[in-house]
Amino acid sequence: MLACNQREVKLIRYVNKKVKKYESVKRRLNKGMGLEIPRSKLVSEAREGKHVSSFKAGNEQHLHSLSLSPDMENFMTGDEHRISLWNLERQGNPVYNLYEKITKRGQVSDEIITKAKFSTASPMFLYTTSKGAIRICDLRESSSF
Repeated sequence: MLACNQREVKLIRYVNKKVKKYESVKRRLNKGMGLEIPRSKLVSEAREGKHVSSFKAGNEQHLHSLSLSPDMENFMTGDEHRISLWNLERQGNPVYNLYEKITKRGQVSDEIITKAKFSTASPMFLYTTSKGAIRICDLRESSSF
């Protein structure tokens, strides 16, 4: 599971945890049952989340979009001015900027990114802006866009 707060993305892996209780060998001998392999009894079963890794966004803007790619190897984060592509396996490698809205110093941008999301089937993503524009981008090498 991927979860994010304002500036950091965390990868959390859920594990099924089973708590078993085993019969005591001494108790079985005291009851006159003989020496056998102790039997286990399932007491409870729960899901436990374990923190695997963190990905820190090195920017001033707050993250508002988080989307996992269809191949489950990459994920995308979006803030008001930038869309970045991260790899789940390579934490030390740099982040790839897919799109960056560059403004001149001191100039306030009138258009900001409001949402970024991967497509469910193909290596494409879309993002929307505050002016109502919807842009579709293709990540394939042979794309014609």
